[in-house]
Amino acid sequence: EERDRIARELHDGIIQSLYAVGLNLEAAWEQLEEDPSETRERIAFSMEKLNEAIRDIRQYITNLRSPIDENRTLQEALAALAAEFRAGFGVAVTVEARGETATRVRPDVLNHLKQITRESLTNAVRHGRASRIRIVVDVSGERVELTVQDDGTGFQMSEAMPLTGNGLRNMRQRAQLLGGELEVTSAPGRGTRVWVAVPRDMAGGSSRA
Repeated sequence: EERDRIARELHDGIIQSLYAVGLNLEAAWEQLEEDPSETRERIAFSMEKLNEAIRDIRQYITNLRSPIDENRTLQEALAALAAEFRAGFGVAVTVEARGETATRVRPDVLNHLKQITRESLTNAVRHGRASRIRIVVDVSGERVELTVQDDGTGFQMSEAMPLTGNGLRNMRQRAQLLGGELEVTSAPGRGTRVWVAVPRDMAGGSSRA
């Protein structure tokens, strides 16, 4: 169980960050002659993200857990993640907050939901070639709901390829660990939607003063 947890945290956190750097450097290489200024910006961004990954690895080794920003609300954490993807890939990522989003959730809940979102964004860019992604977080009633909808190529739900591998398995495990559920829906030409709901009593936390 501990090995699974460590593998999940490395895959969804640090490995995804390094993969994002790789995608950004590929884009920089393609623009090298056409737009040197944009290339320099992409390389600078990649260097910054690599330094962050190094810091995360050091913190992970020290704490034996995934780096977690315990001072952010869920809305703030998702907004920072959206900004990271906008800067790194030029994708239009928006965050819509509904309900009591100023409420703090437990650090482990924040981490699981953030990593589910990161995996969804990475898949939208990597597989779906999305140009616009919408994140909706709703903290109301008895559940915390999170939706990531992209305008990418989508796929037939009967096709196994996009739904296999560590990514989807890790997302489902994270939702289950929180007593929640996760659904992925898609169709060719209509993008992909990832939806996760977690019982609010599992999220815990308190409102920001």
